Amino acid sequence: MRTPGLSRYFICAALTCGALCSCNRVPETVIQPEKMAQLMAELSVAEATADANRKDFPTTGDRAALKQSIYTRYGVSGEEVDSSLAWYGRNIREYVSVCDRSIEILEHRMIESGNRSEANALAMVGDSVDVWPFTRFIRISPHDATRTVSFDFVRDDNWESGDIYTWRAKFSNLGTSAAWAIVAEYDGGKYETMQLNFSNDGWQEISFFTDTIGPATRIYGYLTVPDRNTPYVFIDSVSIVRKRFNETLFPQHYRQRRLYNIEGSLHAETDSL
Repeated sequence: MRTPGLSRYFICAALTCGALCSCNRVPETVIQPEKMAQLMAELSVAEATADANRKDFPTTGDRAALKQSIYTRYGVSGEEVDSSLAWYGRNIREYVSVCDRSIEILEHRMIESGNRSEANALAMVGDSVDVWPFTRFIRISPHDATRTVSFDFVRDDNWESGDIYTWRAKFSNLGTSAAWAIVAEYDGGKYETMQLNFSNDGWQEISFFTDTIGPATRIYGYLTVPDRNTPYVFIDSVSIVRKRFNETLFPQHYRQRRLYNIEGSLHAETDSL
C-alpha cells in the first residue's frame, strides 16, 4: 500500500518542531494550526454524520446549520474559515502539517471509541464498519514515483459470504480521468472484479458484492490517476465500508466480471449468477 501523507479534511502525526515552526509563520489573521486542525476534524465528523443520517439532514440548509454550529463553538465565522483555508492552500507545508494533525485527532478518537483497532483495522465485528486502515487524506503529486493507491486485505474470522465493500472518497482538482477497481479471490481459483472510470471532482464510490458461495479469501484493489499533467490531486475522507449480505442489493452482483484461473490463464465470464 502506498501511504501518502494527509485526511478528509485530513492523518499521521506532525512532528512537534515542525508544528511549532508552522505556528511562527502563520499570520495572526489566519486561524492558527492547532485550532484549524481541531476545526477540520470536527467538520469531518459532522459531514460523515450528515452523510450517514440523511433523514436528519435532508437539505443543504440543514447541513449548513450543522456547520455553522461548529463555527460558533470555535468562535469563528465562515469567512474566516474560507480565508484561512485559502492561505493554507497557498502554503502547502503548513497545510500538510495541519492536515496530518487533524487526521491524528480523528484516528485517536476512533481508537478511544473502540471503532478502530491499532493492531488490525480489519479485525472488526458487525455490519457497517469502516475497514480502511490507512490515511484518509491522500495527495497525489506529479513527482510521486507512482500515482496509484492500493490496498490488500486477507480473510479473517469476521468475513462472511455476501459481504459488501464500498470504497468511497471525495476528489479535488482531478482534471483527468481516474480509475479504481476491487478484486475478490475465492477458494478454488475463482476471481471477481469490478472497475469504474470517472473524471469529476466530488464524491465518488465503487461497491463490490462478494459471492455467496463462501467468504472471499482476499480482497484487494487499486486507484490510479494516470495523467501526470495534473499538478496535484487531493483525495479526501477515504473509507471502505463493509456491510453484510443484503438480499435486496445482491442482484447488483451481476455487474461484476467472473474470472477463473484455468491452467495458469484467466478466462472471463460475464454471465450473471
